Amino acid sequence: MADRDALEQLRARVLASPDDVGVRRVFADALTERGDPRGEFISVQCDLAALPQGTPEWLALQRHERALLDRFGQHWLQPLRLASVGDAAEFVRGFIERWSCTPGEFIAKGTRVAALNPLRALSLRGVSEAHLVHVVRIGAVLHLEELRLEPVLCWPFHHLAATPFSRLRRLELTGKPSNASSGLGALCEAPWFQQLEVLSLKLPLGGPDLDVLEKSRGRDILTQLETRRTPPLSGPVLESLRVRQWGGEVEPLQRLFESAPRLQRLALHAVLQFQRLNEGVLRSLPRSITALLLEGVSLSESAVDLLVESPWLGELGLVRSRLSPVSVDRLGLRFGQRLHLSG
Repeated sequence: MADRDALEQLRARVLASPDDVGVRRVFADALTERGDPRGEFISVQCDLAALPQGTPEWLALQRHERALLDRFGQHWLQPLRLASVGDAAEFVRGFIERWSCTPGEFIAKGTRVAALNPLRALSLRGVSEAHLVHVVRIGAVLHLEELRLEPVLCWPFHHLAATPFSRLRRLELTGKPSNASSGLGALCEAPWFQQLEVLSLKLPLGGPDLDVLEKSRGRDILTQLETRRTPPLSGPVLESLRVRQWGGEVEPLQRLFESAPRLQRLALHAVLQFQRLNEGVLRSLPRSITALLLEGVSLSESAVDLLVESPWLGELGLVRSRLSPVSVDRLGLRFGQRLHLSG
């Protein structure tokens, strides 16, 4: 009994100091002394994390790691009632730190998993408002460093704003809620929002939401954004932008391009079918953009010239767009398999 108590005290130290590798190694040694292969597994993963990837030593340790997981992984997951090791439950330095599951699974098992592991990152699939109400009441959520909801079926901002996260650094939200109200302002005013380092919003945000972002620190940490219209905001760390109802506006995009030096992926979905693409958009494309998707546009020969003559652009998608057969051939020669045509 005393032996088990000592182990649980070591585990508690790991949970309290998840960044302390030394504590994990002490716990690993204690398990190894008792003949538990989990100790060897913790040591191997700690060694892997400290080595440059791809080196002979790293590759040898990775094979050993896989052998231990294949032999004992299911046994280690059994007390947690988890099905398998892999994308769903990821061991990091010997403990489950990343978990992808349904809201129902998390509601049923989250407390148990977090009681035995320093859970840092959680990804939930298919989150309704009824789910979210229960999820944010589970204590394990409060200590997460990363949270991803994809897809989220409701506007989650009010529920998240009221949750006292203590360590959250990354928040990713993807979905298409049907109603119009979002509550983004409440999120931006939450005390924990000030500690966020990365924000990704792939939601049908409207004008008021974009105004809220521009006036908050949200714009300074926003890496991915999906909106109904061209956002009138600056994006110093923005990497991906999708405009669902683009009306052909040029100046708002140009202003955004000037303030978004890291923008790599741009998707414009025209409101009107075969809307003529203003060449000013292509001329002002920042050279940081490597992937461009256009839907419902009409491309002139001069617009095609600009696309062909943009060497930094690596991938082009055209959906339900109008262009001549000659233009299709030219773009095919320029982009090869990185040209995607549909509709």
